[in-house]
Amino acid sequence: MEFCRILDDYKANINYEKQNQLLPYLSFNLQRGDILQILSKNENYFQARKVNDLSTSGFVPNNIQTRPVAMLSPYGRRIIILIGTNGVGKRTLKRMLLEAKPYQFASVVPVTSRAPKPVEQHGREYFFERKEDVLQLIRNRQMIEWGEYNDQLYGTTVESVRQIVRSGRVCVLDCSTKAITSLYNSEFMPFIVVVAAPELDELIKLNGEEQIKNLNYLKNICEESTKFLNESNWVKQADLLLINRNRDLSLKRILDALELLKSETQWIPLEWLQSTNLQIPSQSITKINK
Repeated sequence: MEFCRILDDYKANINYEKQNQLLPYLSFNLQRGDILQILSKNENYFQARKVNDLSTSGFVPNNIQTRPVAMLSPYGRRIIILIGTNGVGKRTLKRMLLEAKPYQFASVVPVTSRAPKPVEQHGREYFFERKEDVLQLIRNRQMIEWGEYNDQLYGTTVESVRQIVRSGRVCVLDCSTKAITSLYNSEFMPFIVVVAAPELDELIKLNGEEQIKNLNYLKNICEESTKFLNESNWVKQADLLLINRNRDLSLKRILDALELLKSETQWIPLEWLQSTNLQIPSQSITKINK
């Protein structure tokens, strides 16, 4: 039995399909995120039905974007990844998650090659390592993402994420989309949350009158967020999309979604069930600007 997740909205062209002799009967409209059970395939179309409406089946063109998935029994995820553009509230939501349930959620401690300041402790603000050792981690593909600032290296290691997972807590990450490639596997099974900006007038109200002076800044936040939603491939594969109109409500939506995972079956990428080894391709090593 084969299943797939729809990654793009699809609207059936009824007039075209009535004239198309390849189709015994009409196809149906699909929305991004729909799960289909594939019944049969040919070189042009596949016949399928929605898992939440097994009484209706239809034909879908082969060129629509899909991802093979499999059903997983109720199970909590190991990491949460918040993605989105600057200014949409990712870091605020991350902080709120950590403060709301510190026994359940944790954040990684980054690594750096710079010397510690007098008030800093190894393993608290940073793991302070020799530059040669950090470079070796990068070469060994053990860094999720990294950057250079004032000739010193900063970054997040795979092992730091792994240690939180082993502790029984959920690792909360605010990272670049390129870094997701290192974590999108059966070991970490990430729950991806897209955080997006509301409309400009709502964003102005959220930021208060003092931010009206920075109208161009707020406009840029909205424009960049809209561009990200339209262009990022990871948005299509995300588990939850938040229009961050209210931080408290956004936090509740995340917590509610995570709680549902413990009581409802879920659809995950098929390869997560077919592989148990962690593999980090070279293209997932992401250089960022601090």
